[in-house]
Amino acid sequence: MLELADRFSLGLWDKGMRYGQWEPRGVEVSEDELAAARIEIDRALAANSSGSAAALLERVAIAPGAREAVLARAEVSAAATGAEVPAVELGGLARLSDEPSPGIAGGNGRLAEALAQALGDRVRLDEPVRGIGWGDGGARSAVDATPRGGSPAPR
Repeated sequence: MLELADRFSLGLWDKGMRYGQWEPRGVEVSEDELAAARIEIDRALAANSSGSAAALLERVAIAPGAREAVLARAEVSAAATGAEVPAVELGGLARLSDEPSPGIAGGNGRLAEALAQALGDRVRLDEPVRGIGWGDGGARSAVDATPRGGSPAPR
């Protein structure tokens, strides 16, 4: 997101939120244990980030409460079981960190608008999509032959 914001010259603002800081609920784990877990998880990811988050957490030497808390964070963040969450997400989506979590100045929707604008007339708003097909070149949508704007839609 930061790379895209820079690419489109979108300003950032600090929301004051640190998504990597969180207080585990219902799990006995100290801040020191979570800090030690972060170091071990980062080491494990640097050595091998393949496999699932659950598998990586089983092979690192961290406190049981830290393992439970980090696994719960990964599962909630990804809305999937730890076996389905890629291990690499422990360094991203479910990362323990003190790093800021900025937003796009003027609203995060500005990023979507900038991405759509970069695609030019390949993006059509307010036009019904009748189907989506996948091929070697990516996804293609099927739309009405004559959109509301009056000119034929590309297929």
